[in-house]
Amino acid sequence: MKKLLVSALILGIAVIAGCAGDDDPAGPGGTLATVQNLVVSEASTGNSIVLTWSAVESVDGYKVYFRETADGNWAEVGTESSTTFTHTATVAGYYTVRAYKGNDYSEQYANPVNTLPNIVNTIYRIYDNFAPANYDSGFIFGPNSGQTGKVTDPNFKQDIYAYDESKGDPDVWLYSGDYGQFGNGNRTYMADPKGDYGCCNPYGSGEWYQSYRLYQTDKAVFCALPYSSGNVIYVKMYGLAVSPEPSSQNGTEVAFMYEYQTMENVTVFTSNY
Repeated sequence: MKKLLVSALILGIAVIAGCAGDDDPAGPGGTLATVQNLVVSEASTGNSIVLTWSAVESVDGYKVYFRETADGNWAEVGTESSTTFTHTATVAGYYTVRAYKGNDYSEQYANPVNTLPNIVNTIYRIYDNFAPANYDSGFIFGPNSGQTGKVTDPNFKQDIYAYDESKGDPDVWLYSGDYGQFGNGNRTYMADPKGDYGCCNPYGSGEWYQSYRLYQTDKAVFCALPYSSGNVIYVKMYGLAVSPEPSSQNGTEVAFMYEYQTMENVTVFTSNY
């Protein structure tokens, strides 16, 4: 009798543990196949992130999860019966999917995909037209690094440049590379952060400018770099520091880092500011 009681106890524990693994969406442990071929679709635009994956046979549907950082906790953001899902994101991050049937889930999460921009954490400095003439005022955004240069150099095709419209004030303007007195460069539009530094309105909606006034209190600004194809690459300048240039009477320095979203037409970034 004692042996039978022990066996029953072990069986009961095993059943409880199996059920906990199957219906607990916080971790793996189900018996269904792992979802394969999860990708962020090129149909993604703005902060509408489109995910697709391959079907798992004979399931009820799929749970979609998101986390902002690689080591964060997964949070469920939707349930889908098909193999595509659109998430309205407020910030860049990671996605995964699991199939489910009743209380049973995929044995493992799908391999995560992400919408993270390239984070270029080098501090760059550009200077306005009242700073010394040999200081760089123009800037080109690269996917992995940027380049400062002189807007007076006809061979330097800047995306933006610093320009001050009046002496003696602490503010400075960012000009599109093809705008104003030194407009021999590339077209760029700029926009305010709207509450959350992780996302901006797509170019063509909201307010985008070819000249943008920077104040000493500003922390970030979004940039849109349109291509002739109609596609747009988005950049977030962050860690902004606007300060007087010490060697000149009226010059201004703009220091910043930036994030470069490599997915065309996608407007999500980290929450860095």
